[in-house]
Amino acid sequence: MKTAARRAFTQVELLVVIGIIAIVIGLLIPMISHARVAMRRPLCASNLRQIGILLHAYANDNGGEIPAIYAGESAEPRRPTAHFNSMVSRDGGVGLLVSPPVGVAAKGYVNSAKIFICPGDTIEFQPQGADEFLWLSSWSSSVRKQHLGVMSFNYTYVPKGGDFYGQLAAEKSPAWHMGLFSGADRHSVDSSRAVMIERNLGVHPVDGRKYEFHGSGGNALYLDGHVEWLAAEETRDYGALDSDVTALIPALRKIDRAAASQ
Repeated sequence: MKTAARRAFTQVELLVVIGIIAIVIGLLIPMISHARVAMRRPLCASNLRQIGILLHAYANDNGGEIPAIYAGESAEPRRPTAHFNSMVSRDGGVGLLVSPPVGVAAKGYVNSAKIFICPGDTIEFQPQGADEFLWLSSWSSSVRKQHLGVMSFNYTYVPKGGDFYGQLAAEKSPAWHMGLFSGADRHSVDSSRAVMIERNLGVHPVDGRKYEFHGSGGNALYLDGHVEWLAAEETRDYGALDSDVTALIPALRKIDRAAASQ
């Protein structure tokens, strides 16, 4: 008995199948990308909660105070200053939480930098290793002597009284500005103000590129230990960090109010 011969695909039919597969792949790729972004947000929030636990542990050993950032002229004693960036000093701020081999704190609370790095952080910083902070290869040896690297969050510290050592927009060199951030204090766990804010929220778009770790907005850790997701419109003014540090005063108050209203 004769069997029917199998009919081969024509070239047109093959092209149609390939076209359908291409369309399906084109639809799936954005969905997968969005899913990855969505997964990073809770991981980042979890890291911040762990950092909050470390800050409270440090405060428990230091009269309720979180790690201070110190500055000053070379001829004077260094004292606490307001601080709003992601550089991790060896002898102040977050650096006081990190013990060897990553940090140098005699009594550290963690020996890895992993929780200080958001899973969605950009690739512009070259990691030194899985447990290390982030680095730019162009940084000088003098920067490396003073800092452990960069983390994914801006450490937002303001000492009692609000003193700030730094260079304002119209100044040619750093100087002390006494009480500049008075009323915006964030140095004690008795407060509920923002202490860790995602670094990307303080960066203006460059050449149309957005610095987003996991969508439009970002996570923030508050001194009472809770973490909030802040939408882009709630942090738009925070981008002024790049140009005028005094503009941070209303921006920080807005971020603090955003958490209080949720």
